[in-house]
Amino acid sequence: MTYNKDVFCTMPWSSILILPSGDFKICCFTGHIQSDGVDSHGVAVDDDGNVMNVLTHSIKEAMNSKWHKELRKYQSEGKRHPICKVCWDRDDAATTQNKKSISLRVVRTYYQTQTNQDRIGGLAMKGAVQPETAASLVDEDFNIDMMPLSLDIRFSNLCNEKCVMCNTLYSNQWYEDYIKLTGNHTIKAGPKTYKIHKSVSPTGKATYSSDMDAWNNDPRWWKQFDELAPHLRHVYITGGEPFVQPTHDIFIQKLVERGYAKDIVIEYDTNLTAMNPKILNLLKNFKDQIFRISVDDVNEAYGLIRFPGKFETVVKNIELMKEYDLHDRIVEITTCIGIYSVFSPISLYNYFQPLGYERYVTRLLRSPICVDVVWLPKSVKQKIIERYEASNLPKKYQTHVVGYLKNNLDTVSDTEALAKIKEFVRYMDSLDRFRGTNWKKTFPEITELLFDFLSEMR
Repeated sequence: MTYNKDVFCTMPWSSILILPSGDFKICCFTGHIQSDGVDSHGVAVDDDGNVMNVLTHSIKEAMNSKWHKELRKYQSEGKRHPICKVCWDRDDAATTQNKKSISLRVVRTYYQTQTNQDRIGGLAMKGAVQPETAASLVDEDFNIDMMPLSLDIRFSNLCNEKCVMCNTLYSNQWYEDYIKLTGNHTIKAGPKTYKIHKSVSPTGKATYSSDMDAWNNDPRWWKQFDELAPHLRHVYITGGEPFVQPTHDIFIQKLVERGYAKDIVIEYDTNLTAMNPKILNLLKNFKDQIFRISVDDVNEAYGLIRFPGKFETVVKNIELMKEYDLHDRIVEITTCIGIYSVFSPISLYNYFQPLGYERYVTRLLRSPICVDVVWLPKSVKQKIIERYEASNLPKKYQTHVVGYLKNNLDTVSDTEALAKIKEFVRYMDSLDRFRGTNWKKTFPEITELLFDFLSEMR
């Protein structure tokens, strides 16, 4: 049994993710379309098909979920598993652009286990399973007897923004708009369904909640934490928004008080619109701190995408990080690329580069489906590629978007593109009505590209 570096990923061996629902998963990018066409979100299931959750399954059991074992088997055969399409697309985009891939697979497996002058995740996964050690760790059914070194955790969907590209699993702020958008009072979180509840105060103010499992302060979770914490060398936290979540603060305090923090690299994706001085000071006890600041565009465009967030708040808080000696731990500006934000990397570079921020990460959106740039017609994709190649954005930051577009120039027909663009326009128009925004005015360059195509197709 041998493992090929080109398809190997350490995540199914060395890491576990806990979703806001408490369900386990391999990593944030794994996804799976079931035979009935429903996206199971890549949630871990046991051999009987039961969803694996922190309140029903141990972490060791979750490390041997159906998907964990199947990925290890695929890797042993040198094959790409479709559940990992996000990383394969990023790897292929880099190949098309003659660049080195920085997919999550590559970063977690190789960058973070070697001396890394650029601090791409620090040395967070030191000791992680590698291709040359993997074969000795599995039995004939691809089970392993290991606790993860890395924990990827979202304590809940509590958030202070309801981003255009987000959903109810990752932001409780989305509940009201979701009901308006779909007419449904139930939400899907992977294979599970939850109810949204509406309450009205005596003053007439409506609030929304759901019956998603409140696992994060359950004694069963903290028992699992006690077993896991001594093994951890890396913790990756996002949300919801981590810095508005009370259980996040308890988690950090426990790691510091018990002496584990000094051996752990802690890594965040945060919108940085909320800052907790007590917790920021506690973070200095960790071996290293990595902050990626989620900024999807600048000025008014930021406010529309990350509604009701304010761009000036983020800029102010980035500067405030100096007061906590954490400013140099901001390693990257990250942006999610959908149809409306396809030119955002250029805007972000022009704003932040003069301020000294030299590193950027782009993540291509697959959800909601209608915002995926794969659905753009070939003529529009070509115009976007030309715009990137004529811009001042360094080539290495063009790689993911341009490579993805080039690899998918002919993926959809103009007829298919027309249907999806109409769906995208309806989606954005609906959010405008709910939120008092105006996407066509905010993104004039995108509006022109799309409506030129729609005019041609009439």
